[in-house]
Amino acid sequence: MLKPQLKNFFTYNLRHRNGILLLCGLIIGVHFSKKHILQVDKPEKIDYSDFEDEIRQLKDKVKLVEEKKEALAYTYKKREKTKPLNFVIEMNSADTSDFKRIKGIGSFFAKRICKYRSLLGGFYDESQLLEVYGMDSARYNMMLKFVKIDLRKIDKLQVNSINFENLKSHPYISYNQARVIVNYRKKHGFYSSKKDFLNIDLISELDFKKIAPYLQFDDSTKITIYN
Repeated sequence: MLKPQLKNFFTYNLRHRNGILLLCGLIIGVHFSKKHILQVDKPEKIDYSDFEDEIRQLKDKVKLVEEKKEALAYTYKKREKTKPLNFVIEMNSADTSDFKRIKGIGSFFAKRICKYRSLLGGFYDESQLLEVYGMDSARYNMMLKFVKIDLRKIDKLQVNSINFENLKSHPYISYNQARVIVNYRKKHGFYSSKKDFLNIDLISELDFKKIAPYLQFDDSTKITIYN
């Protein structure tokens, strides 16, 4: 009786075989499907090397700029410290290099001083430096120790021959004042002294005192500062 039972247990029919084949097929299918899914979902590796190189180059450039700024600042401070303190500059003949010898005066301010001096025709008082655009009291007080003025170097305005255009370009003479000065000369003849000049209504004694150092009434006589 046992032998038939064992035989039935270890044998299989067509239906069993088909089931086994189907199961094997499912196992193989799942295996390959899983492998395919893993390959699809796996993110593609991105190469960041170029981007990192650009960042590194940018950092190097920034560092180089900072180093240059520090070097310039150091050079400027060193130059300021080494400026000599035992000299005097004549304001009406000095050039930008002379003014830059003064501590606190760089190329920018030296050019402004020379430009304003040219417009005036020269300086007759140190306080006129305060009229230079951007000049402050600290820088002005520093300059006073190193400057002097030669009044002989002032360019005079020939009031009996100068034209309207040149007259109105002077910082101390307004458009209307220049027009009246020329018209008065045409109507009354040449100016002979400061008294004639003060007859002009638009020019007060205060205005005249400011302008006087630049006025010359004839080729041989130079007007003195009006006190």
